[in-house]
Amino acid sequence: MNNMQIYSSQIEKILNSKEFESCKTEKKLLLYLYKNTFNKEPLNETTIANEVFSKNSYFNPAEDSIVRVHTHNLRKKLYTYYLSEGKDDDIKIEIPKGGYKLKFIKNNEKKNLSSHFFDTKKIKYLFIILPSILLIFQWIYYNYANPRHSSDLSYIHSSPIWKNSIKNDQPVLFVVGNQFFFIESTKNPNNIHESVGMKIMRYSKINSIEDLNNYAKIIDADTSVISYKPYKPAIIEKEILWSFRSLYPILDYYNDNFEMKLASELNGSDLQNYNIIFIGITKTLGILNPLLSKLHIQYKVFPHQLIVNYSPDSVQTFSPKGIQGSGPRKDYVMVNKLPGPNKKNSIMIITCTDLAGVYEAVNALTEKESLKQLEAQLREKHGVIPEYYELALEVNTISRIGFSTNLIASFPISPNIDLVKLHD
Repeated sequence: MNNMQIYSSQIEKILNSKEFESCKTEKKLLLYLYKNTFNKEPLNETTIANEVFSKNSYFNPAEDSIVRVHTHNLRKKLYTYYLSEGKDDDIKIEIPKGGYKLKFIKNNEKKNLSSHFFDTKKIKYLFIILPSILLIFQWIYYNYANPRHSSDLSYIHSSPIWKNSIKNDQPVLFVVGNQFFFIESTKNPNNIHESVGMKIMRYSKINSIEDLNNYAKIIDADTSVISYKPYKPAIIEKEILWSFRSLYPILDYYNDNFEMKLASELNGSDLQNYNIIFIGITKTLGILNPLLSKLHIQYKVFPHQLIVNYSPDSVQTFSPKGIQGSGPRKDYVMVNKLPGPNKKNSIMIITCTDLAGVYEAVNALTEKESLKQLEAQLREKHGVIPEYYELALEVNTISRIGFSTNLIASFPISPNIDLVKLHD
C-alpha cells in the first residue's frame, strides 16, 4: 500500500470507530480536512465555515468561533481515540496548533493508555478535602486501630527495611496516590457569559495541574470558549485509609511532625526535602513514575502485568488472577526504596494496580512476624538486607481481604545511584 492508501484507510477506521459513532459534525469536518490537506492552497477558517458549516459570505471569524470550537472538539476526539481504540494503530493523525491541515505520524510509541469520563452517579471513591485528611486518619486510628506493643514498634523501626525512611534527620512526607479529575466547561460561542455544558473528566495520563495545562495546549483549546480546571475534592480510595491505619502507629512512634500530601500536588522540592512514603496504584504515581522506569521490576498497566528483568536474556512476567474486589485474587506489588536526590533522604514506593494488594503489602511490612520473614528471605538471597532495594511481592486476597504475601523477586539498589540519570 502507498502512503495515500494507508492514510485513507486510517481515516476510514477513525470515522467508523465507536469514538466517532455519534459525531456527525466532527466526522464531516475530519473528512473535509483530509480531502483538502494535500492541496497546495492553505486551509483557512472562513473557507471551512463556508464549505463545512454552510456559513454565508458575511461570516466573520472574530464574531463566530464555530470552526475553532468544532476543531477543538475534533482534536479532543482524536486524542481520546488514540488513548483507547487507536492505541495500537500504525498511523497517528494530528491537527497541528494554528492550522487545519492534518499531520500523519508513524505511531512508533503505541501507547497502552486508557481514559474515561467520570460518572458522578456511579461514585465508588471516598471524597475528602485535603485539610481534613490527617484529622480523619487520626480519628480512625485512635478509635479503631489496636495500638501495637512498643517492642513491636521498636523492632520495626530498627529493621533495615524501614531504615532511613521513618527515622533520620529528614521529615517524613506520606504521599497519597489520588485520582486526578478535572472539569471541562464549555461556553456559548456567541455569548461567552452563557455556559452550555460541564463535564467532570479523568484521563490516566493527566495527574497534575501541569499535565492538565499541557493537555489543553495539545488539543489547542480555544480558552474563550473552553476552559479546564482541577476538580477540587481529593478522590481517595478507602484502601488508602486502611493502609494508613497500619502505617500510622509506626510514623507516630518516633515522628511527632510528619506531613501528608496528594500525589497530584507533589513537586521536585518535596523529593529533596522529605523522606517520601508513597502508597497508591500505579496510575497515580505522577512525578514519581519516571524514577521507576529503569529498574529491574516494571509494571505494565494494559494488560496488568508485573515484569521482572533478571538480565537482558532472562525476563519473567506475572499476571494478576481473579476479579478485583470480588472473590479470590492474586496480585503483584512493587516495593521500592530509593536514595533521595540529596543522598540524605529516601523515597519509598508501594504500588500495584489493585489497592487491595497494596493494603496487604503494607500490612506485611508493618507486622513484626511477617517483616521478620521478609528479612530472612532477603538475607538468604543477598547475605545482607540491602539499604535500598526493589521488591516484587505476590499478594493473595479474598474480596479485598489479604491472607498471604510472598517475596518473588528482589534486587539491591546502590546508595550512589543518580535518580536524574535513572530516568533520562
